[in-house]
Amino acid sequence: MKKPLLTGLIIVTTLCFAGSVALANATKTPKAIVIEKDKVLEGPQFLAGDTVTILGTINGDAYIAGGLVTMDGTVNGDVLIAGGQIAINGTVSENARIVGGNISLNGAVGKSASIAGGNFQLHSASTIGNSLVVAGGTTSVLGTIKGKTYVAAGNVEWSGTADRDVLLNAGQLVVNNGSRINGNLQYRVQSQESSAIRDGAVITGAITELEWSVMPGAPLRRTGGNTLVMTLVLFIGALVVGSLLIRFAPEMLGKTSALLQAKPWHVGLTGIVALVVTPIVTVLLVATLIGLPLGLLTLAAYIVALYGAQFVVGYWLGTFTTKALMKKESNPYAHLIVGLAILAIASIIPVLKTVVLLITFIVGIGAFVLLVKPVSSKQGGATTTDATSPLV
Repeated sequence: MKKPLLTGLIIVTTLCFAGSVALANATKTPKAIVIEKDKVLEGPQFLAGDTVTILGTINGDAYIAGGLVTMDGTVNGDVLIAGGQIAINGTVSENARIVGGNISLNGAVGKSASIAGGNFQLHSASTIGNSLVVAGGTTSVLGTIKGKTYVAAGNVEWSGTADRDVLLNAGQLVVNNGSRINGNLQYRVQSQESSAIRDGAVITGAITELEWSVMPGAPLRRTGGNTLVMTLVLFIGALVVGSLLIRFAPEMLGKTSALLQAKPWHVGLTGIVALVVTPIVTVLLVATLIGLPLGLLTLAAYIVALYGAQFVVGYWLGTFTTKALMKKESNPYAHLIVGLAILAIASIIPVLKTVVLLITFIVGIGAFVLLVKPVSSKQGGATTTDATSPLV
């Protein structure tokens, strides 16, 4: 049960749609990317465009972002896809992680599939080799899942086959005639009147209705955890904001990443001082009437810096990771996706969560402070400030 939960359960539908489309539209990449049927590429592959079509084969992992993504070919590895419209009609030999507005899976996934989207349909010809985790607005399951299944959605229609236990969380739920669950069914629904388990549905195990609850607590913690819910929401939100930063302020992340690479200890020490001193200074300023506006401005900048720290650290992590894997420069959006994903995964591991969060704040704030720190130079007796150059 723990393995699929690490990929998360729930994401806000509109945020998911906006995040995927914004990521695709923000990229400075070709409008259309096509991997022809006879092409065989070695992975990992980082693909981003208005439309991405895969007809051929990728031997390795694939990271894909686009407004319209169609995969009719084969990926012999994992896939991570963010898009507006996504159709998977081919084969993924390993795991599939998909975020989008409308998602159609009409192919085969060798291991686990994690889906977050506005609408998701698992077609009757589809097979999932291991577990399936789905979060979205409307979910329709007609295919076969060989592992455990976890679904959280506004509307769920189940007409497929599951070889193991199934957990369904829905506003409205229908388990249709002819569907089959070779295990236990646990479900919770918000609307009893519009939900039903048809008599023709075959469920070999126990059927348990759980209490519907929207409040944080043990029941939800056992079925996915509110921490995981928030992690997914924050990840997609960060992906949107980070993509906009790359689009409209591309030099900022590049310079902070270079600064962190060149002077990590300098960045860290500066971050520790800024993290501790800034709140104290802010309180002292707010306590005085004259310093109130400056104190509020400092507080706002501090909050922005704390939130922005993840982009600095994430972009640097992504740059380091993609360069190590590909041995060459890659798309900056790939750096962002990979780095933020690493931080998101680390944040749901109890042992690492606090440490990773603290280091991210320290390093991110330190990089921001050094980036905007005035650089004095004598020019005709005057002192000038370069707010865009890192301290060297």
